[in-house]
Parts: sequence; structure tokens; C-alpha cells
Amino acid sequence: METNETVTSMQLKLPADLEQIRLVGTCISLMLTDVCSIAEAEVTLYNVQLAVQEICVNIVTHAYEGIFNGQIQVVLTLTKQPSTLIIELYDTGQPFELEAVPLPNLDEIGEHGYGLFLARELLDEVHYETRQSGNYWRLRKHL
Repeated sequence: METNETVTSMQLKLPADLEQIRLVGTCISLMLTDVCSIAEAEVTLYNVQLAVQEICVNIVTHAYEGIFNGQIQVVLTLTKQPSTLIIELYDTGQPFELEAVPLPNLDEIGEHGYGLFLARELLDEVHYETRQSGNYWRLRKHL
């Protein structure tokens, strides 16, 4: 029988500012440093950090576009059995329709439009919903 024993949990409240997003990546790195069972640890860490930072950039640039006092609440949870990192993001910016976001044209070079695509490719779960209290993301990576 699998249990979902929590090893570590961390919460952050950050200003919705592009300069602050790197702190999320640093916290992910700190949480995963002690996990010995990660295959290709450096690649996995980089991929998770990239995916989460891309979603956070989208929150700052799209959900909080024109709003200067927004916040992103981040909850990181590392479970032991099965070994999984769960990243929950909460914001009160503008909602959007996840299914309405088009796939990027990978045959053309572009500067924008790859964040959600990358997150879906690099993580095991990318879940978004609009709640009465704001927007909620649940990102999951099996380690």
C-alpha cells in the first residue's frame, strides 16, 4: 500500500515581480538536495525549476498585467512514498482558459508562447483552475 508521507513542506509569499521568481527555483533546489533517489538529478532539478519559473512568469506578465501589488503564494511539498514534488501556486490575478492556449509552432523561432508547453512537457501534471478566491495551479513531478 502506498502512503503519501510528507517529508518537507515550504510556503512562500512573493510579490508578483519577475525579480522574485528566482527564489522559487532556489527553494526547489533546497528541497530536492537531500533526495537521493532522483534519476539524473541535475537534469530533473533544472527541468522542474524551468517549468515552475515559466508558470510564475506567466502569472506575473499575464494574470497580473497592469496590476502592481499582486502576490504569488507558493506551497512546495515533497512526499516520500511515492517520491513526488508538488508545487501549488495561488494568485488573485486575471483568470484564463487553459485549454484556449494554443500550442506553439515549433517550426518557427519565437520569444513567447512556450512556457505552458514547456511545463506540460517537463512535469507529470499541470493542473489549473479558477476558484472564487483566485487562480490555483497544481504542478507535480514524480522523482
